[in-house]
Amino acid sequence: TNSSLTLHSTNAFLTLLELSLLAPFLELKSSLSQLKTILAPKHETHFRAIETAILQLETVTGKLETAHRKAIEALAKVETSVSESKEDINLVKGLGEALVDYIAESHSYTQAVSENVSGMSDADQILKHELDALAGTEDIAVLIDLLERQSGIERKFKIQAILESLKDLRKVMDQYVGNKILQAISVELTSEVMKWYKLIKTTGDPDVHFDGFDMERTKTGELKARRVQIKAKSYGKDLVSAVSSLSESKLNALGLCVSIATNLKGESLFDFLLIDDPIQSWDAEHEIQFIEVIKKLIERGKQVILLSHNRGWIDQVRSGCRTLNGSFYEITGYTEAGHQFPDPP
Repeated sequence: TNSSLTLHSTNAFLTLLELSLLAPFLELKSSLSQLKTILAPKHETHFRAIETAILQLETVTGKLETAHRKAIEALAKVETSVSESKEDINLVKGLGEALVDYIAESHSYTQAVSENVSGMSDADQILKHELDALAGTEDIAVLIDLLERQSGIERKFKIQAILESLKDLRKVMDQYVGNKILQAISVELTSEVMKWYKLIKTTGDPDVHFDGFDMERTKTGELKARRVQIKAKSYGKDLVSAVSSLSESKLNALGLCVSIATNLKGESLFDFLLIDDPIQSWDAEHEIQFIEVIKKLIERGKQVILLSHNRGWIDQVRSGCRTLNGSFYEITGYTEAGHQFPDPP
């Protein structure tokens, strides 16, 4: 895939950067004692700057290499699962996390290099001057410095090309991960939420309803920042958004359906669902419809703990679920010792 090629090609950029720029600099670590002899105590500040830069850049280089390796491994797992038709949303999430880490380490890497450029340039000039003074070759050093400027310009263009490639990589990875997320929410999650939402819908409802999930796009069709949109439709026409089009009761119903679908789809550590006052702003027909949702949850093997201030509706739930093994408790007051529970009827 293009994403795979981009990731693998980054390895070449990374190696180039280390060999042409950082590798020789990091090798100075073994010669710090000699540098200290030349620079200290007169130029102690510059020596400390070199020492600190070596340690910092050594650390960020190692982190970038590790993050790059993990991103390659995560991408390979996703590619294998797709080729074997064993798609796994957890692998896609793992890839997304690995890519985010990789981009973050790339940013830290380039930032660390940029932060040390000025200090190392000053230290380099001081070191050259001290070496020339020791060797008595100040005049020759001027000519050498002029010749070395050509190499420095070439290095600058190489660094710029690497930084641009990292920007392109981030753009490609954002689109890749965004498309994987879109695939998951527009098909799998939409189907699960819609199944529960249809159980709550009533025949008398106006035809203004939830119509699935999507993600924001640019005018050219590319995915924007990974913000999920909730779609709505009315009599066959797309609405601006569910949030601005659906009533409070339908938004409340939709929120319940999303929570239920997410709980059942994920590997929850708990076998129960705690549902607190679910019928806010609902009419009587919707209240009765939600009893069917409770039954379906119990059929799925979930224990349902239902809380409500509406005693009349709770009695309807008890009547509708009378064949199920359930218990009813009513809190009639509070004391210092805690809640007061009368004997259930």
